[in-house]
Amino acid sequence: MAKLRQMNIVKSPDEIENDEIAKHVLVDVKKVLTHTKAQRSKDSLVTKHIILAAVSGESVTENRCKKKLASKLEVPIRRLSGECMKQRKLILESTHDRAIVEARYPIFKSQADMFAETLCPKGTNKEHYKTECLNRKCQNCGVANLLLMPEENDTTDEAIEVTWEKCSAREEIQSSYFQRTEVSLHVSIIYRHAVLEYDGKDSTTENPNIIKEHFFVVSNDDKHDHHFVHEVQNQIKEYLNSISYNVSTMHEYTDGCQCQYKSRHCMGDVSNGQQDFGYDRLIRNYFETSHAKGPQDAAGGYVKRQADLAILRRKATIQTAHDFYKFANENLQETRDSSVCLRRVFRFIDNIDRNRDRYFKSIPQNRNIHQIISEREGLLSVRNLSCYSCDSCLLNMAHSCQHTELVGLVKNIQTEKERGCAIVEDISPDDDFEVVDMIRKGSLVASYTDDEGEDF
Repeated sequence: MAKLRQMNIVKSPDEIENDEIAKHVLVDVKKVLTHTKAQRSKDSLVTKHIILAAVSGESVTENRCKKKLASKLEVPIRRLSGECMKQRKLILESTHDRAIVEARYPIFKSQADMFAETLCPKGTNKEHYKTECLNRKCQNCGVANLLLMPEENDTTDEAIEVTWEKCSAREEIQSSYFQRTEVSLHVSIIYRHAVLEYDGKDSTTENPNIIKEHFFVVSNDDKHDHHFVHEVQNQIKEYLNSISYNVSTMHEYTDGCQCQYKSRHCMGDVSNGQQDFGYDRLIRNYFETSHAKGPQDAAGGYVKRQADLAILRRKATIQTAHDFYKFANENLQETRDSSVCLRRVFRFIDNIDRNRDRYFKSIPQNRNIHQIISEREGLLSVRNLSCYSCDSCLLNMAHSCQHTELVGLVKNIQTEKERGCAIVEDISPDDDFEVVDMIRKGSLVASYTDDEGEDF
C-alpha cells in the first residue's frame, strides 16, 4: 500500500479527507458569492462575510467538525444536526425550571454558534478567536466544552429519530458553453405638459405642469441604426396620439452617435419628419458622444438591474426579448411618488422595417453640426450650436437668432437621396418600356458581350 500511495495510485485516508474538505470549501465559496450577488448592496461585500464562510462554512463543518465531534462524544452524527435544537426545545418546554436549565444548555441558532461553544472565549476588545483555537491546537478547547442534555445522549430505540435533509436550488453556470440572448433596449425621456384626462391634472400657460416619463422600446433586433431610431420615433408618436396629446414642434436631444443619430441617413430622416410624423417642425440637438452619463442611462440601468434581480431571486424567467418586455410591462410601469418620473412606458418591436428609401448622400461637415431643424421635406436648417436663450429661437425663428456670434449662422441644406435606394414596385411582364426611356442625361452605361475579340 505504501508503494501504491507513493505512485499516487491509492490515496491515504488523510488525502481523501483533504480532497473532500476542498470540495466542500468550493461549495461554501459558491454559496457566499451567490448570496452576495443577489444582495447587490455595498454592505453585502464586507470582507467579514467571506472570512466567516472560510472559517465556519456549513459544508466544511458538516463534513469535518461534525464527524470529529460525533466520534469524540460517541454519539451518532444526527444528534448534532439542526433537529437537535428542535429536540432540545421540546425538552426545555417540559422542564419546570426552564430558565435555569436553558442557561446551562443554550439553544444555538446556527451550527457556527455550536462550534463556537467548543472554543475559548474571544476575550475583551477582541473580534476574532485565537488562531491556535481555530486550528484545534489549544489545550483548553474541545468538544468537552459543549454540554449535551441526558435526553440528547439517548441512543435507545425510543430516542427521537433525526434525519439529515438538504434542499438547494439548481445553479447553472453560464459560460462559453451557452449562448447568451441579447435584448435591445432604447430609452427615451419624455417631457410634456400634463393631460387632465390621463394624468389627473391640467397644464396651462399660467400654471404649467410638466410630466416626465421614461419611454422604453424593447426589441430582439440587435442592429442599432437609423431605421431602429425611426421606429422608436414612430412608437413615441403613437403613444402621444393615444393620450390625445397634439405636438406641433418636437424637440429631440441625443448624443453624437453616428450610426443612430448623426449620420447623413439620420439627418435625412429628420428632414422628412413632417411627412412621417405630421409635426410642423422637428428639431434635433446633439450632445457630445458619452456613455453612462445621462439620466437615460440610469433609467435603462434600473430596468436591467430589476430584471437581473428578479432572475436571481427566481421571481421571473426571462429567456427572450419578449419575456423581458412582459416582465417590465407587468412590474415596472408604476413608480413611487418620490420617483424622478411619473411612469414608465414600455413598447415591444419584433421586426424593424429596413426596406425604406432613406439612404442619403453625404452632408458636408456634419460632425460640426449640433442642431438640425426640418423645414420641409428634404430641407434642413443647420447650425454649429443650439440656442434656446433668445426670443427668436423660442418662437422657432432660428434665422433671426440674436446670438449668431456664439452659435453660428443658420444654413439650409437640401438632402439628396442616393441613387438606387428607392423602392420600386415589380414591373409586370405586360408593361411595355424601352431601354432608352430609362436613360437620362449624365447616365453611365456599361455594355457586355460574349463575342470573341471584343474587350467587353
